[in-house]
Amino acid sequence: MTMRYTLLLLLAACGGPTPLADTPDPPPAGDGPEAGPAVAPGGGAPMPIAAAGPSPGACHLPEPLLSGDACQTDADCGVSAPCHAAACVAVAKAQPPDADTVCTKSLECRTADANRCGCHQGQCALVPPAEQP
Repeated sequence: MTMRYTLLLLLAACGGPTPLADTPDPPPAGDGPEAGPAVAPGGGAPMPIAAAGPSPGACHLPEPLLSGDACQTDADCGVSAPCHAAACVAVAKAQPPDADTVCTKSLECRTADANRCGCHQGQCALVPPAEQP
């Protein structure tokens, strides 16, 4: 017999506590993504969980947000922060995400989450998706 099975028999024979089986913990209660997919009424297929915040097409800047950093092309510009960048700056000042960067999945309408970083009228800017270079 295995050591574990022997231990279980001894505990049961001595009236000791019954150890729990090796089963995963049940999913946490709640309605967020950490609770797993919601099940459709009547036990049907799982219902998709809505993402936090508005969809990318529903929010963006009303007009380009200029940084004051000079540029000639979009390649001259980069995001000011690795996550949810609120500005587009000269590439020398940019802080793009690297392999170790972990960002939240929230969508912020006035950041690079919903706007592109590019050169607009000679300045690095966050540019709404409707604006063309």
